[in-house]
Parts: sequence; C-alpha cells; structure tokens
Amino acid sequence: TVDVGLIIDTSDSMLGEVSPGRTKLDAGIEAAQALVSQLKLDGRDQVTVIGFNSTAYVAAPLTPDKARIEAALQYLPNTQASGTKMNTGLQAAYDQLSGASHKPGNNRAIVLLTDGRHEGPSDEVRQVANQIKAAGIGIYTVGLGNDVDAALLREIAADPSQFYHSPDATGLLEIYRRIAEYIPCP
Repeated sequence: TVDVGLIIDTSDSMLGEVSPGRTKLDAGIEAAQALVSQLKLDGRDQVTVIGFNSTAYVAAPLTPDKARIEAALQYLPNTQASGTKMNTGLQAAYDQLSGASHKPGNNRAIVLLTDGRHEGPSDEVRQVANQIKAAGIGIYTVGLGNDVDAALLREIAADPSQFYHSPDATGLLEIYRRIAEYIPCP
C-alpha cells in the first residue's frame, strides 16, 4: 500500500500546447489520472495533489477518496501562475506524507512533473529532496518538453533511474503507468 504525492507544475509555461487544443497541463493531469486509476483507493492507498508555480497549492490533502483526488486534479488549472519553484511543491508533499494522515504501514512516494527549470538556487531543491530521501520517501521526477533541467531532476530523484523525460505528451501516460507499478515497492 502507498501514500503518493502527485506534484504538478502549474506555471504559465504549462499552458503551452503539446498538440492542437491540448496543453502540457492537460497532458500532466491526464497522466496523473492514469496513475490514480491504478491505485487501491478503497481505504488502503492515499494520494495528495499539489500544484506549484512560485508557491505550492495543496489541491487535495492526503486522502483515499478517489472523487476528491480527481476533483483536485481538475482544479489545478485554476492555480496557474508565473514561476517555477520546485522546492515549494516538494516541501508541501513532504509535509503531507509526513503528517498525521500518513498511514504508518504505507510506502511513501512523490511524483513530480515539470516542464521547466527551477527559478532560484538549485540548492533550494536539493535541500528539500535530501530531507525527503532521508525520511525514506521515494521521489520520481518527470520532465515534460525540451527545456527541462534534466541534470537537476535526475539528481533529486530517489535514484537516477527514477527520472523520466518525455519530450512531448506522447510517452507521458506510459511513464506514469510504469511509475504506478514501481511505487508500491521502494
């Protein structure tokens, strides 16, 4: 069983199209929904949904309620703003996965999706990622598009092999399905 933090970049650049009429944010939400559909949301697995730009927004606190999770994912476009501060999203997920709602027997994992580069010193991101890893929480990172900081995303992932790059939305669903298979067993 798992507690999962789904972190999705909601910065302005995520409104760029990946195909006619379909934004990067739409593709990210669809991929997150695919991951959620593979979880045991019958009271065993739990998810928190977090959007980030220059700040983080907890759209759904850690919950097994599938309807609440799906509503939170659909709400993310409403949190869109400028900025890309990955550390804020990571910190919000850490707080949720370490809080009172975390089920002690559940493995914990974070899936971070971004299409950009962290604005500010990269050490801000590394510091939070190291705190998360020290707590035994797995981090999977997904870079969407061609302007991602692959080196940083690979470094903050729990293991370099847990960084995924999708130049466009084509492979995004498969990446999230693969992650859903891995997260129950760290």
